[in-house]
This record gives sequence, C-alpha cells and structure tokens, in this order.
Amino acid sequence: MRFVLVHGWGFHAGLFADFIAHLHGAGVTLVDLGFVAGGPKGATEWPEDAIAVGHSLGLLWLLKNGGGRYKALISVQGFDCFCCHIAPSRLAALKRGLERDPNGTLQAFWRSCGAAGFAWPEALNVPRLEDGLNWLSKWDVRRIKEGLRCPVLALASLENNTMSELFGSRARLTQLAMAKELAAQTPSGAESA
Repeated sequence: MRFVLVHGWGFHAGLFADFIAHLHGAGVTLVDLGFVAGGPKGATEWPEDAIAVGHSLGLLWLLKNGGGRYKALISVQGFDCFCCHIAPSRLAALKRGLERDPNGTLQAFWRSCGAAGFAWPEALNVPRLEDGLNWLSKWDVRRIKEGLRCPVLALASLENNTMSELFGSRARLTQLAMAKELAAQTPSGAESA
C-alpha cells in the first residue's frame, strides 16, 4: 500500500511522523508546502495508486493541484472551500498577525491545534505562510471534489479525539469549518463519532 501525505497550513511534513510509524512499511510520499523549515524533504511526484491523505489545507491543495493522481482520498479535518465557511475577518486577523509578529501568531495557532512549540521562529517562511492564507481565502474546489471518481473518506471530530489518536501528541488538529459543517449535517439527537 502507498500513501501521499500533505500537511496543513502552518506545519511541515514532519506533522505526519507519528502517523507514519503506524503504517508498518507502507510506501509513503510526503508533500511539503514550504510553510515551515525543518521537516522531511517533500516530493512533487507520487505513485498514482497512492491513497492521498490531506490534513486541513493539505486536502484543499490535493484537490486543487493533485490532478486526481490518487486511488482514494482521505480528508483529516480538511475542506474543499475554506472561504465558503469562515468569515474573511478570521484570515485577515492571521495576516495582520503574520505582519506584526509571525512567531507569536504561529505559536498561538499551534497551541490552538494542540501542537505547541511545533517549530523554532527561524523556521518560519512568512511569504509562503501568506501564500497559504491567500489559498484559503480564494480556493473553492467543490466542483473538483464532486467530480472525483475514487473513494473519499472524511475524518473530523468536534472533540478532536480522532486527530489525537492519528497524530499522537503532535496535534489536536482542529478545523472549525469542518467541525461546523459536520455538526450541521448530523441529525438532531444523533450520536457523533
């Protein structure tokens, strides 16, 4: 079995280290989006028979740039249109934070994700982090997702226990947009996973 793994905004491919340890020799290709230095070297190509796993913005990136080069797609707290669900003021606040205090902004973000101290201040690639925020504010790949001809699995959790189990102590990995969407789709009174 082969996997291609793409991390979310504010992280590097090292986010998947604990997850990879549970894959017991499966082939793994990591894509690194360049937000933070210090992680494993990323690739731009992967086997087309890979199962693609996108965390948060990583899913959006896979849908936008992956060209369907995977046999199945797994979303971990991911989304196909961040800007459709989150007020522009949230991204504007992150952009202002990056301009004023990049390290403080990322440290607060990582704490909110359960990944406090994920990287050193020197590791931040602020222009690329700004690019990522622009992707979040503009990319809408709902049509691409609807046109997929492969199995799709979405993992999300209001309490984030699933994310902690998958990624160990590295992250709680919350994405408010997915949590809100999941809650809106859960029938009243139904138990959520």
